[in-house]
Amino acid sequence: MSHHQSLGDTYYSHIKVLRDTTITYVLRPVKELLLDVPWLGFITFTCAVSYAIGGRRLVIMSAALLGFVALMGYWDAAMVSLYLVTIAVIITLILALPIGIWAALSPRVDVVVTAVIDTLQTRRALSIWSRS
Repeated sequence: MSHHQSLGDTYYSHIKVLRDTTITYVLRPVKELLLDVPWLGFITFTCAVSYAIGGRRLVIMSAALLGFVALMGYWDAAMVSLYLVTIAVIITLILALPIGIWAALSPRVDVVVTAVIDTLQTRRALSIWSRS
């Protein structure tokens, strides 16, 4: 590795393969699956799960809200939002769960992780105020 070559330049080809593979075999298929599911089938499935979890009132609310989204023509946008949130939660779990366990087992790691998350929690609030 030359003196002027950055870490990103060194591992770019490996990162590119991982990125392209993830997009091709995970992200796009999940997005296409959600966009291909008929809205009536999705609402029916959601209502069945809602009944098992919370009973008739949750079924009525789920059907009404999802039906409203479908009737207003926002079904595809809602499925893209669901896809993005689902992928974000999965990535967060993959990253945060091991770090959280590590922090729970090591007081030194806990101090570092706590400092980082405390800083990140205030970051958004500070960026809003800095724009005024």
